[in-house]
Amino acid sequence: THPEVREAWIRVRVTHDDTLLNYCLPVALKQERAITLQDAFEAVYHALQKPVTQEQAAQFARKNPESWAKAQEACRKRCSEAPHVAIPSVEWNEGVKRVDLLKEHVRF
Repeated sequence: THPEVREAWIRVRVTHDDTLLNYCLPVALKQERAITLQDAFEAVYHALQKPVTQEQAAQFARKNPESWAKAQEACRKRCSEAPHVAIPSVEWNEGVKRVDLLKEHVRF
């Protein structure tokens, strides 16, 4: 880019009605070199890999139990089928991640 951008905030907004992740997900990027598109995609990817907190899980389960159950199923599927997961039980112990809230709408 010109001029070079070395600091940015990315706001990911998920608008699908069937997802629990329907809020803006702020992603901060700050580095010494210019930010590339790959940097931006990787930052979003890593933000979605963060576990859902216990407070968030309780809120989601109360707000939409059916959708939360689908997110838990997405977590089980990710843990057992994802090619990058070497030990599914270890991944499962980390719990539901933000990416699981997208359920079947994931395309990485």
